[in-house]
Amino acid sequence: MTNGYDKDFKLYAVKMVVKDGKKVDEVARELDLVHQTLHQWVPSDKEEFEKNKEIRDLKNEIAIFEKLWASSQTPEVIYDFIVKDRFRVEKMCQVRKNKMENPGG
Repeated sequence: MTNGYDKDFKLYAVKMVVKDGKKVDEVARELDLVHQTLHQWVPSDKEEFEKNKEIRDLKNEIAIFEKLWASSQTPEVIYDFIVKDRFRVEKMCQVRKNKMENPGG
């Protein structure tokens, strides 16, 4: 028997506890959940929540890098982009290398 809650809803509830710092009982009341249910989700989904966040962050970084290098930016503009936004140089180099090896993809 399933509990009827989809994965996105569970991750949303866990985010409210893990990232927003709300108490489990408070989130359970807000979302009309039994607090024991949410207590079960938090430990089991915390690692998955962090992985999903890291994946979203990396996809966002890659999109930014691709846009930057797709345009014809001067070295000064690229340097400012790196320094001001503190992107990881290693990741930018990987993206750049991939773009050069696969210009259409």
